[in-house]
Amino acid sequence: MLIQDKGTTSIGLVLEALEGASRRQLDTSIALQQARIDPELLTSPQARVSAAAFSRLWVALSDLLDDEFFGIDSHPMRRGSWTLLSSSTKTL
Repeated sequence: MLIQDKGTTSIGLVLEALEGASRRQLDTSIALQQARIDPELLTSPQARVSAAAFSRLWVALSDLLDDEFFGIDSHPMRRGSWTLLSSSTKTL
């Protein structure tokens, strides 16, 4: 299924998000399943996924890696860091 409307994310961004887990030889099929993203889309360069699907992928990969940066930084941003940062900025 090819989604091409506003509020979508390119499959390229999906592939980049999966890269950290793949480098660590983790099974990304579970994250894709939780996000409800068809693995066949990964081979279609023009494919797009809904914002909701990418959001579910973000959560699944963050849980899998315990890193909200998906392993792309030299130091992980542990699960819950975004929540903590969001909460702390409200008091400024």
